[in-house]
Amino acid sequence: MFDDGFQVVPAGLEELPAGAGLAAVLEQIDPMRVSPHDTVRLVTAQRRQLAHQQACFHLAAREASLADPSEPGGRAEIDVEAAGDELRVVLSASRTAVARMLDLAEAAERHPRLGAAWRAGLIDEQRVAILVRQTSGLSGEHAAEVIDALVDEAGGLTPSRLIDRAQALAKALDSDWAENLYRKHRRQRRVRARCTGAGTVNLSAMDLPLPGGVAFTRRVNALAARAQAAGRTGLIETIRADVVLAVFHPANAGATDEQIVAAVLAAALPDDPQPRRTPDPAQAPPDEPERASRSGRRPTRQSRFELRVGLATLLQIDDRPARLPGWGVIPAGTARELAAAYCDAEWRVAVTDDTGALTAALITRHRPTHATTTPPEPPVAGAPRPVVELHVTEAALDRLHPGDHPGWAPLLTELQHQLACWRTARAEDRAARESEERAAQEQAAQEQAAREEAAQEQAAQEQAAQEQAAQPRRAPAGGREPLDESGWARVAARRRRRAQEALARFPSAALRRWITMRDRSCVFPPCGASALESEIDHTRSVLEHGLTVGSNLGPACGHDHDLKDQGWFLEQFRPGWFRWTSPTGHTYDRPPRPVIEDLPAPRPFTVSSSAEPHQFAGDGPIWENEPYPPRRPIIGPRATPPRAPHLGGPPPTRPAHCRPPRADDPDPPPF
Repeated sequence: MFDDGFQVVPAGLEELPAGAGLAAVLEQIDPMRVSPHDTVRLVTAQRRQLAHQQACFHLAAREASLADPSEPGGRAEIDVEAAGDELRVVLSASRTAVARMLDLAEAAERHPRLGAAWRAGLIDEQRVAILVRQTSGLSGEHAAEVIDALVDEAGGLTPSRLIDRAQALAKALDSDWAENLYRKHRRQRRVRARCTGAGTVNLSAMDLPLPGGVAFTRRVNALAARAQAAGRTGLIETIRADVVLAVFHPANAGATDEQIVAAVLAAALPDDPQPRRTPDPAQAPPDEPERASRSGRRPTRQSRFELRVGLATLLQIDDRPARLPGWGVIPAGTARELAAAYCDAEWRVAVTDDTGALTAALITRHRPTHATTTPPEPPVAGAPRPVVELHVTEAALDRLHPGDHPGWAPLLTELQHQLACWRTARAEDRAARESEERAAQEQAAQEQAAREEAAQEQAAQEQAAQEQAAQPRRAPAGGREPLDESGWARVAARRRRRAQEALARFPSAALRRWITMRDRSCVFPPCGASALESEIDHTRSVLEHGLTVGSNLGPACGHDHDLKDQGWFLEQFRPGWFRWTSPTGHTYDRPPRPVIEDLPAPRPFTVSSSAEPHQFAGDGPIWENEPYPPRRPIIGPRATPPRAPHLGGPPPTRPAHCRPPRADDPDPPPF
């Protein structure tokens, strides 16, 4: 069991199914005695076994909630008033906690693939709860489709990415429900305040309209960055809190941004926490040199506004949901409203092939004629320029007729022209490579023939050399049309430009745009930080003679960028496909992420999904004992999964823990 002082972990641990066998093996392994490499294997196995035990626990809890000695088989199949009450005693839990636990158990039985994956240890309780919570308002058929689509990949997604994927699928299946959900929750916008036990105050503004919330957040971030650049020290979150207080303080009514910044500087306290990491000014990106030099440090990463929406959605051809990185998935109507409000932003267009891979990164200065590039409010000083990214496949862009879309004709015409230029450049570069390869092959063949003839006759060798020198190097052997002189000139100009850029320290704006659009987010596998807010990192560093080219660049957030200095090794064995090797020797791949998500087409439904909010606005005071008002459990009225019928028993009904609380309930949840 021991080798070089470490306890040996069985070789087939990863293939051993979760259950009693895996539990017996894990029981014999002491985590403190295994090698660093095997500790990671042990964690993976323990996670699968833990998920299996969670599934077994929830199944046992569900059966305990239905236990009734007076019924045939010992299980109640009717709506029992006290269902789950004994679990409250055994687990010392509230009714809300027990109801949520039993809701997960019922979901595992209602969705067989979900239950099987949970029992196999492929998905844990946290991710099961996310799937159940995100589909609780959907109709049964739509909920089943979302869960079935995500159950296989849920174990490999972070909770935030799983929530994001579930919301995208749900809103793609029923765009009308997504719009209704947004409108109904927007109606319940409210502000709550709570005094904590420490004597501080928590303020919460909830269910705000998205455009207004985004604008407010951008202004807070920009003012905090300006205060930091003016010399305010401390954590950026502390500075943001002081910005909010300064903006809404009565003494600052009508104050300018400069006065707000001065108030934030004056609000600093001596014991404010300081950042643990002092950024290196030398790592400042080239588009912010002045601010970096004035402050003596790299500016703190800001939340940059970025909207990713399909061109067909803005043209109202479809109603696919859009995405605000860092915020979430938004319905098509809200995306159109935001795009119209941010016509002054930088509009990028990601053109992809049919698989969703990026083929062209375009940029346009045209906007729809019905929109204005003058922002409705003055631009936020100090805030990075917003970005609106449109995505469309090459085939779809070719099919669009500018005349069919009034107001969009100039923009569509320009995009089709730019795409044609990209295609021409790609074709010329490909033809040049093929021509040079053929010329090199012909030259190599002729040299080989010359060497063979040299042994027979010296005169033949000299003649062969003369014939070789007379052969043109750019003559194609057939197939693709040869390039003319102007074509070769354009190829040479592009090669000179790329060669100069490859030796530069920082990528150009066009190359940076290509990298951020291609990779979408930080390239560390579980990280979801937007590529726009990440640093463009050289996979092979410049100090190791790494080039500034697409196949050696990728976005990395500040934390994950530093992993390379902490024993991690990164390689990019093809553009956009990254492989990380940890200090323990394990490798983790981060494959390319599609620009356009594979979302289902809208599905008709027989039962409409619920868009009712869980929290409501009221006429009460702003102060609350809790930061959020009480809400109902995540469960809702749904049919109990079919069970084996009992002879003479009444038809199955919903257990008591699945019913909404009675209006006269003296002890409504949560406690």
